[in-house]
Amino acid sequence: PSLFFALLPACSMRLLTHNLMTSHVPGVTHGYPLLLKAAELSVVEVEFNADFILRMLPRINYEVLFATARSLDVHQNLPEALPEQLGEALLRALHHVLMEVQVQTGELECPESHRIFRITRGIPNMLLDE
Repeated sequence: PSLFFALLPACSMRLLTHNLMTSHVPGVTHGYPLLLKAAELSVVEVEFNADFILRMLPRINYEVLFATARSLDVHQNLPEALPEQLGEALLRALHHVLMEVQVQTGELECPESHRIFRITRGIPNMLLDE
């Protein structure tokens, strides 16, 4: 088993993952979006797949994605609102922000309870210790 894990690529939290996450703290009714505070980012090249980005876009809250990208200063090639026509340049910009920008260390904060979830080595710890 240890050899298996050694062969797996390093895990890192992508902005795609962040966009889909919500807080599951008991009693919280508005746990989305989690506030992302990144201490360490990396950019890891990932093969471009326009079909994947097009399939994911309906599931993504673009306003949250843009705000998060802006807060991390990785929003330069993204428009404030998605146009109806998505050209290849925009799909590549979305791919970069969603798939290649990765959070190595930082925190996620629940917008309602303000509970902090730490991100360590690219893995968000969403476990509740209660």
